Amino acid sequence: MPPHTKILLLLLSGAVLFAPGDAHSQTATAADEALAKRQAKADDLGGARRSRIEKLLFKIEDDLLLERWLNPPRGFHLRLGGIAEGSGLGAGPAFRYNTAPFDFRTSAAGSIKRYFIAEAAVRFPGTFLDSLYVTRNGPYAEVLARRRDFPQEDFFGLGPDSDVEARSNFALRDTLARATGGYRQGKFIAGVHAGSLDQSTGPGTDSRMPSTTDLFPSSNTPGLGLEVPLTFVQPFVDLTTIDRALNETAGGV
Repeated sequence: MPPHTKILLLLLSGAVLFAPGDAHSQTATAADEALAKRQAKADDLGGARRSRIEKLLFKIEDDLLLERWLNPPRGFHLRLGGIAEGSGLGAGPAFRYNTAPFDFRTSAAGSIKRYFIAEAAVRFPGTFLDSLYVTRNGPYAEVLARRRDFPQEDFFGLGPDSDVEARSNFALRDTLARATGGYRQGKFIAGVHAGSLDQSTGPGTDSRMPSTTDLFPSSNTPGLGLEVPLTFVQPFVDLTTIDRALNETAGGV
């Protein structure tokens, strides 16, 4: 057989061997492209069918906007609520900086009823490495400062003489400075709080009812209209035996 004939036969054999693989590869690529186009079209149609409210809700969920606005691990965020029962809608700025060596947090908030709270705290060591399931053992310390102004606190009288018809309101203001030292070992925590609480009461500002200072005489209502500074030492022990951090089914605190 002439040499050029042998070369031609080898080339034809190679074409026969590799042609099915190439055809299969081309078919698979075409199928993948068609599937991608169908998926993109479905996504476009799904987005087109969503209302503006649905699009906004999807964006809030997908971009974790609530977590970033209300509960980020670090930086500025919004404090929403958490002032006091009956204070009305409240909000304000907050800042948090969590690290392994220490945590720092501060916030302030006011409400539509003119309730106000401001607080700051620093803790050693920090909780950056902690989670619902893992917390570090050992000693810790925290310093807390807080100022509150609650101008419309309800009062109904003392003890068995209280009466819903005698509803009144008073203003409560206090300043707290507290230091805490404790030790954690597994599910057991023990320590002590120590500090001072400077509080005062006065006339309420809710015009829907009388002020407590007008309805109840201070001689029969201990602490009303007075500034009462307190110094306290408060030991505490905490033992948690619940079986898991979320959706617990057994155990106690």
